[in-house]
Amino acid sequence: MTKKSNIFETGYKLTKSNRKTISLSVSKDGKLYIKAPHVCTIEDIVTVMIKNRDWIEKKLIEFEELKKYKESLHFEEGREVYICGLKLPIRYVDSINEIRREEALLIPFKFKRKMPEKLEEWYKKEAFNYISHKTEKLAKQYGYQYTSIKVTNAKQRWGSCSVKGSLCFNWRLLMAPTEVIDYVIIHELVHLEIKNHSKCFWDKVEELCPDYKVKRRWLKENGERLILS
Repeated sequence: MTKKSNIFETGYKLTKSNRKTISLSVSKDGKLYIKAPHVCTIEDIVTVMIKNRDWIEKKLIEFEELKKYKESLHFEEGREVYICGLKLPIRYVDSINEIRREEALLIPFKFKRKMPEKLEEWYKKEAFNYISHKTEKLAKQYGYQYTSIKVTNAKQRWGSCSVKGSLCFNWRLLMAPTEVIDYVIIHELVHLEIKNHSKCFWDKVEELCPDYKVKRRWLKENGERLILS
């Protein structure tokens, strides 16, 4: 069991402004950020920290676990990577010149010194091929038209839709289960019709993807682990 963090030992960054309430957030680098009104005292802030102690500790523990997970990643023979939600072990092969997906992910031995760049390059290509095909199929099924598709290296978004109807998707989506990829595609297709995240938008998403909340939650809980290194 992971040991609990002491919220008063981890420290925090405090920013004061004309806001009316105190807000807490834990960044992806494991730091606690506090925003507070100018009139707040240290005692006020400590009281809020104590009140939210369990939430803060949970977030700090999640950061430590993710940090250990990232540190454990390597590209030795047998390491498993995710493709469309399935685990495939890495196998280095002398007799091939390009990465192949079979019962394992076969990688030319000459690429070993160039990882993860070569593997990321392959993921981007495969993500574009898979997502383009699936988007075309879903758009035709639901009556949507888009102008173009790109895969990106976005840090914050899994997908986006421009005002001109261009769709962008994060290449790391290729690691997610196929049904989660479908949800992100449907999400962006609906944005072709409804540009905001109003109730009308979510009602439409639910009409096309009835269990979208499950897929959305999966991304929220597992998205940070869809990485190569």
